Amino acid sequence: MWVGAPTTILCMSAELPTYEQAAAMLAAYARRLGPLSRKIESVKLTNATGRVLARAVTADEDQPPFTRSTRDGYACRATDLSTQEPLHVTGMTHAGEAPAPALNEGAAWEIMTGSAVPEGADAVVMLEHVERSGDGIRLLAGRTLKAGDNIVARGAQARRGEELLHAGAMLGPAQIAVAASCGCEVLDVYARPRVAILTTGDELVPVEATPGPGQIRNSNAPMLETLVSAASEGGKF
Repeated sequence: MWVGAPTTILCMSAELPTYEQAAAMLAAYARRLGPLSRKIESVKLTNATGRVLARAVTADEDQPPFTRSTRDGYACRATDLSTQEPLHVTGMTHAGEAPAPALNEGAAWEIMTGSAVPEGADAVVMLEHVERSGDGIRLLAGRTLKAGDNIVARGAQARRGEELLHAGAMLGPAQIAVAASCGCEVLDVYARPRVAILTTGDELVPVEATPGPGQIRNSNAPMLETLVSAASEGGKF
C-alpha cells in the first residue's frame, strides 16, 4: 500500500529504520537547526540541586580568608617549641573572634579549632601534645612539631577571583557548598527544556478506559513521562 503526499511518498511495507539509523537521522536534522540559544534563569541556591550552571562561580575572597587552626591547641613558632624550653601563653582566641595580635618570639597563644592563627605563628601544637604549668607550655617528650602542622594557610584552598565552578557544571551537594562558600545566594542556571510526548495509534485508549476489541491501553505515554521527570530531577538536562 502506498500513501501519497505533496512532497513525500511513504511505503507502508518498507522496513523500519534501526535505532542507529533513526538516531543518525535525528542528529543530522539537529545539526541543520544550528546552535540554539538556551534560556537562563536565576534560582535560589537551595533550589539549584540537579540544575546546570550557566555562569561560572568565582571565589569572592581567599579561601580560607585567614590562616586557621585545624586543632584545639597553641599557636606558636615550631622552632621555639621544639627547643623543649617552656613558652609563655599570652592569650586565647575562640573560633569566630578577631585574630590575635602578632605573636612575640618565645610566646604561644591558646587557640581553638577554626580560629584565626596570629601573625608570627607557623604551627599549632595539639593540647594533648604539651604539658601546661601555669602560663607556660612545654612539648611532651617524644612529640615533634614542624612549621605548617595543624594549620591551613590563607588562600590554600582558593584565591580571590579563581573560578571554582565552571559554566556547564552539574549542581549537586558538593557544588552547592562551594557556591555557598562564595556567598552565592542565587545562581544562574539553564532553564529546563520543555518536552512534549505524543503517542499515536488508532488502537490506543486512555489508561482509565476499558479496551474494546483490537484496542490496548496507552502504556507508553505515562512511562515516557516518568522517564522524562526522572531525568529532569536527576539533572540529566
